[in-house]
Amino acid sequence: MASNHIHPGANGVEWRLWYRDTFDRETPVLLEASGTNLVDGLYELWFHTLTEGITADGSKSFSDFWLTWGDENRSNADIDVATTGNQALMKLRRWAGFGSEMEVLMPVANPVLMNVALQHYELLGERSRIEKQDKDSSEESRQLLFQINSMSNPEQLEDK
Repeated sequence: MASNHIHPGANGVEWRLWYRDTFDRETPVLLEASGTNLVDGLYELWFHTLTEGITADGSKSFSDFWLTWGDENRSNADIDVATTGNQALMKLRRWAGFGSEMEVLMPVANPVLMNVALQHYELLGERSRIEKQDKDSSEESRQLLFQINSMSNPEQLEDK
């Protein structure tokens, strides 16, 4: 988890990261992680999506993740993962140093993912989605992934 990265307004927002096995529909939804800083929750969402939600060739895996927060967990966010061809997600995975062997260690905060989580949080704030729910829980991730598609290096994430 990112833990020590507090963003004004994000602290105190209780969140939950959920996991669903989309191959075995009989498997119950599981609580993967939880906390009280929404940026940390977004970090976890991106981390799990990049390391478990897509395969080495960029296809959608059978692991689905989404984040909930707020009253009765009504507000939520997920990452738009297409069935195939997730170039921006693959780019982020490379930039974060997650190779095909996926030897990923937590809880060391990854600066690439932290920048993405912070930008995701800002987009949620711009649409006032931190306080209210929206039917389209992946709009902000689509905006981010669209921007990432045109980037040539991870330093450009800091310029946004």
